[in-house]
Formats: sequence, C-alpha cells, structure tokens
Amino acid sequence: MLAFGAVYPWAYWPLAGAAALVGLGGLLAGSGRPWHERPLALALLLVATAAALQTVPLPRGVLEAISPATLRYLESYDLRWAYGLVPTDSHAISLNPAKTWLAIALLTAFTLLLLGTARLVALAGSARLCGGLIVLGTVVALIAIIQDALTSHLLAYDVKIYGFWQPQNRATPYGPFVNRNHYAGWILMVVPLAIGSLAGLLEHGFRRVRPTLRDRLLWMGSPAGGRAWLLLLSIAVMTLSLLLSESRSGPAAFAIAVTVTGVVVLPGSRPWLRAVAALGLALLLVAAVAIWAGSDTGLARFSSVSTEIGARLSAWSDALSIVRAFPIFGTGLNTYGAASLLYQSTSLTSHYREAHNDYLQLAAEGGLLLGLPILLGLWQLVRLIGSRFAAPDPDRVRYWIRVGATTGLLGIAIQSLVEFSLQMPGNAALFAVLAGIALHPGARPNPDSGSQPGPNHA
Repeated sequence: MLAFGAVYPWAYWPLAGAAALVGLGGLLAGSGRPWHERPLALALLLVATAAALQTVPLPRGVLEAISPATLRYLESYDLRWAYGLVPTDSHAISLNPAKTWLAIALLTAFTLLLLGTARLVALAGSARLCGGLIVLGTVVALIAIIQDALTSHLLAYDVKIYGFWQPQNRATPYGPFVNRNHYAGWILMVVPLAIGSLAGLLEHGFRRVRPTLRDRLLWMGSPAGGRAWLLLLSIAVMTLSLLLSESRSGPAAFAIAVTVTGVVVLPGSRPWLRAVAALGLALLLVAAVAIWAGSDTGLARFSSVSTEIGARLSAWSDALSIVRAFPIFGTGLNTYGAASLLYQSTSLTSHYREAHNDYLQLAAEGGLLLGLPILLGLWQLVRLIGSRFAAPDPDRVRYWIRVGATTGLLGIAIQSLVEFSLQMPGNAALFAVLAGIALHPGARPNPDSGSQPGPNHA
C-alpha cells in the first residue's frame, strides 16, 4: 500500500509473494479446524482454471470456430498473423496469454491470503488485525494530507509521489497512490472498519457502566474511552483524506455503503427510517470533517460530474461492444487494454485500458467462461458472510468489526461500478484481508467483549 498501490512489477511481485506466504501460514495454522470456506475456495479455483483455459493454444480452425473475434484482432494488430508469418498456426483465446497468467498468479496469491486470513482471525481474533489496519490507514491518510498541502500549487499531473517519484504514465497521484480514485478505494475500505471498531468499543464500554449520561461521560475519560477518542480521530483523519483526494466515487460509495449497512443493523421496525438514519450519520460525518477542514474541501469536483459522465458512458459502450464480440470465451483475463485498441470508438485522444467498470470489464475479458465461476464465487462470498451474521455472536466487539469489514467490501463493490480500484494489487490485497475478517467463523467468546448479544445481533 505504501508502494504506490503496488502497480509496478517490483512492488506487486513481493506483495503477491507475501500474501501467498501469509495465506499458506494461516491455512496450516488452522488445519485442525472445520473449513467452512471450502465452497468459496472451490469457486475461486474454478475461476483460475477457466482463466488458464484461455491461455491454451488452439489451431486456427478451432479458434475461428469458437472465437472468431480473436482472429480478427490478431489479423488487425499482429503483422505476423496478418501476412501468415507465424511459426505455428495456433493461438490462445487470450489476446495476451502472458498478461492472463499474471492475473492468475495474483488471483492465486490473494485467494490464499483471503482463506488464510479467515483461519488466522478465527484463531487469534480480529481486534489486533483490525487495529493494525486502522493504524496503517491513519499513516497513509496523513501522508496523503501532508503531500496534498505541500503540492497544492502544482498541477495534478505534475505531482510526484513522496516528492520524488514521477509515475511512469500520465496520472493524478494522491498520497502513495498513482491515482486519487484508487486511493479513495483503498481508504474507503478502512474507514468503515474503524467505525465498526469504534461502535464495538462504545457498546462494550457503555454496557459496563450505568446507563446515565454522567457515567458514560466518565467512561469516555477512562483509558478505554481514550482508545475511543483515538479511533474517532483516526476516522476523522481518514475521512478528511478521502475528501481531499477529490474523488467523487469514494465519498459517494462510502455514503451508500453505510446507508445499506444501517438498514440491516440499526434498530427499528421500518427500513426507510433506518436508511434515513444511516444516510444522515454518513453525511453528518462527511459534513463535519468538511467544515473542520473548510467547507469547500474536496467538494468542488462534485459540481463537474456532468462533464465526465459522457466519457464514462462512452467507455461503457465500448466495453459492451467487446462483450458482444467475445460473448462466450472473452478476450482473456487482464487483456481489456489490448482489446480496446480495436474496439474503442470514442474519446480517441486517450487509450482506455480499463472499462471504468470492473463488472463490465470482467464480462469482456471472461465471457461466460469466466463469468459463471465469478458469479458463483460472489454468491458463495455473500452466502458465507450472511451465515456469519445469521449466527448470534456474544462478542459484540467482534460483531461490529465484522460489520465494518462487510461495509468496506460493499463500499468498494459500489465504487467498482464506475472505477477500477480493485485492479490495483494493493487494493485487492486489502479486499482479501477484509473478506477474511468478514468470513471467519469466530474464536471463543472474549469475556471482556460483553456476554450478552445485542437486540440486533443477526
């Protein structure tokens, strides 16, 4: 995360290696426990297998029969194929098998991290891991805020990360990320985790004192209350950095995710009242931070939404063209940038290497071959997380951390409708860790976390 979102090979290969090692370690450490995540693991294995099938070389006749658009692309952008100079008359379905294998390697590493994290958290609890992520998020946010203050006089494309690193391609750096929207996606996953931790700490603390304003204020002055103040400060700093990033999708996805979560977990009999309350709390947090930093902080870009919506619609239209051309087998995982060379029809002054919608991009790259296993994997993830919430959890701190992790996953899923933050390895690694926290079946109840489940434990 501190290495520019791990977008360069020298950063994402060590990250992938570390993720795989941590995941394997977690799986080995929890080898004696029931493996509830097996259906999800099998679904992700199917995704990797389907992607590997896209790299198998096929004779020209077979390729022309099952994926004629692949041949049309090769004849348009590969002179050897256009003039019949290829040494072998075969090619994979993937337009670029090397890129597909890279995606498979990263998918494997982060799958191991997800499964291993779930096992480790089940053994050791989620509070310590959650605290480490919040500290990391606060540090990253401070770096972003300081850098923004020091480079406010520069054009966005002239900003250097850490003051010395110029991104290799045209970019709008923010903090340690090469793109402000990718930073927003990363911090968007951490802030709900901190909010969940704060909610758990407050519920646990308030249950240990008499339900009077005086006693609760006194508790806020205790060492446990001091931790609550630190969490609140961390939330404010990270939210401020989210606003300063000038990303529109980040705050919007955050507000929507918190609202949806509020409908599920807040007490009350009417869903619309819970939605209004949750949205109000989210907007109150954003507004309070904006007023604290200056009423116009990071909000000016929201007035220019209409100027960029046309570009997004054009990108999505081109992505749909690729989906229609490669409906069954796709272009190959991680090859959208190659396919768009032929199918991009608008905004021709720039090359759209991403669809700015992860779901459309996966449909273009995977077709039905990858699409069906991906849908199965998403369904298994949602089903397993739902089953964790369906079981009463007497550990309220753990419950609220799980709520925060799930909200972070929901937030990045919403942002992926208009961005591609999860294609950054650093963001994908954090997604895997949050999924592991949300999925873990829970350790033995912590006697310090409250023994009675709340009225809304499900």
